Amino acid sequence: MKAIQEGLTPRQICDKYHKIHKEIYDWFDIDFDYFGRTTTDKQTEIAQNIFREIDQNSIIISFQ
Repeated sequence: MKAIQEGLTPRQICDKYHKIHKEIYDWFDIDFDYFGRTTTDKQTEIAQNIFREIDQNSIIISFQ
């Protein structure tokens, strides 16, 4: 919704706010081992692993 409101693509809105957050963290001298984002291969791997574990443990319930 925010991307639509600002006339940007989802990728552009993510890029915009990632940059803003990074600048704020730098200003406060807050450091991360890794300041990531959802568009990285590592994030995809983590999300897929979480989904697989949930699925394998029958935690996902389908209401069809």
